[in-house]
Formats: sequence, C-alpha cells, structure tokens
Amino acid sequence: MFGFRKPRKTIPGDEFAGIVESVGKDVKRFKEGNQIFGMGTSFGLGGGNAEYKCVPEDKGLALKPSNATHEEAAAVPFGGMGLWGPIEGLLCLKADQPERGALKEIFRISFPKHEETPGLGGEIESDDFREQFEDKSIVSDEGEPGIRIIRGGEAQGVNEVDAISGATLTCQKVEAMLNRTIVLVREHRREILKENTDGQ
Repeated sequence: MFGFRKPRKTIPGDEFAGIVESVGKDVKRFKEGNQIFGMGTSFGLGGGNAEYKCVPEDKGLALKPSNATHEEAAAVPFGGMGLWGPIEGLLCLKADQPERGALKEIFRISFPKHEETPGLGGEIESDDFREQFEDKSIVSDEGEPGIRIIRGGEAQGVNEVDAISGATLTCQKVEAMLNRTIVLVREHRREILKENTDGQ
C-alpha cells in the first residue's frame, strides 16, 4: 500500500457504491448495469473515491438493495472461520435513517465467499436465509448490540432470525462473527458515517 517516497495508492476511500460498467468474461455474480456496494480493507487508501474502480467479484462486493440510494447504504465487511473454512461477508446497514438512528437496521447481508457444505451450512448464501436479515435491528429491545440466530423457527425479536435446519454450527459461527462486527460498528459509528458521507 505504501511506497518508499510516497503512497503507492493515492486515491482515498475504502467504501464505495456504484453501477457496473463492464465485467470480465469469467464473471458470474454480476453483470453490466448492476447497482453494487462494497468495501475494501486498504486502511483508507482503497480507491473508493475514484470515478472508476476495478474489483474482483469475490472481494467484498454485493448487489445494492433496490430501495437504498448510494448515500443511504453503508457497507461493512465481516468474516471469520466457518465450520469448514473461512467465511467472508458484507453487511449493508441503513446509514441515512435519522428517525431510528443511523447504522441500526440492516438493508442486506451477503456471503461472497465461504466453504460450507452445499445444502447445509452453504445455505447461508440462499435468499431464504439472507432475506430474513432485511430491516432487522442490530440492537435488541433491551439495547444490547447483536443479532441472534435462533433454532427451531422461533425467531420473533427485532434482532432475531431463524437458523438453517441442520446447520447449527455454521449458524453459531456466523452469529459470532456478525456480533463481533456489530460491536465495532457501534463503537466506531461516527467514523463510519463520516467515511460514508465523504466517499459520495
């Protein structure tokens, strides 16, 4: 990232959102015209403020929710070890929501990279699982930060979603990595909101 005499990457901004201009011949997840959002991990010099940015499809990218403007969505990467390998996720929070508190509700969640078992833990990437998170709070009614993934179809709380049947361990690991990230989001809320504003 840093050169000997000057930064090798000089365009600031890790967080970005925009429209896909073109894709390579081997790209499967996105197509021209898709509205996307994402976040890199280059300590503020990831080029997110550039007019154009070239990004691998499996590195912190997701389709932007259709009901979110580019200014309203804040992307936060998360990850950790799953049952069979690393899981990389992207959490899209509502950044422009003064009536309820910015960065308190979820727009969308995605899992661009994982090695979980197809049909079991691999179902974390299914629409049925991911869509449960939409509009969920990352804070409980009692004010405790965190998401709960509940077994047995009994999720009812503002911060609860149903677990995947037969994938208890994967769900526990996803819950843990999400909640580590949520604690950091709550601690650094002002910095994230500033980055989201400055990057537009």
